[in-house]
Amino acid sequence: MHNIPAIEDQNTEFKASFNTGVIESLVAFANAGGGTVYVGVDDSGKLLGIQLAKESVQNFVNEIKSKTAPVLIPDVNVIDVEDKQIVAFQIQEYPIKPVAVQGRYYKRVNNSNHQLTVGEVVNLYLHTINSSWDTYVDTLHTIDDISLEKVQKAINFLENKGRSITEDPLSFLLKYNMLREDKITNAAFLLFHKDDNIISTVELGRFQTDIIIKDSARSKSDVLTQSGYAS
Repeated sequence: MHNIPAIEDQNTEFKASFNTGVIESLVAFANAGGGTVYVGVDDSGKLLGIQLAKESVQNFVNEIKSKTAPVLIPDVNVIDVEDKQIVAFQIQEYPIKPVAVQGRYYKRVNNSNHQLTVGEVVNLYLHTINSSWDTYVDTLHTIDDISLEKVQKAINFLENKGRSITEDPLSFLLKYNMLREDKITNAAFLLFHKDDNIISTVELGRFQTDIIIKDSARSKSDVLTQSGYAS
């Protein structure tokens, strides 16, 4: 009795022989939930077996390592079943994503591998580092483009809510990672910019009917002013 699944699924892939497709599947699994590639099994689940020399498994692992970035090192198990040898390569979801094989990125969707778009690669990377656009340094604006008076108003608001804050505005920005090496982040600009800016535009409309706007308003002020926290 063996533990090889009968069909391919989200976490299972069959390959008749070791080839680039094996590595692509491992990369896809590493980017989405983990999984196992069984080499020596055809697409229908029929056990074909694979001929192994003394160094075959190590050579397979070395090829996987050399073609992936970050480097993948799967767990390998040789399964003897029905006088055949099946090689199982198992990989867990990788903590640093996306993983690539020779510059190409894949993810597992149901029982197949899909190449990632540029947008998906970027989003997966940002998700992995638990970051987003607002945490990045604003390359278009400087500290002179934000109002430290507005930062102080935000501090006052937080203190009125019971927070104990001892920092001055600049120290506050540094503490909360909105100022790095004298450069503001996108979040700092959104929250505290001095002048109206299109980046924070909010359009409000009151509708008379489903398609007729009775009146409207527009704000391009900073996010805190729009929310009323810094007023």
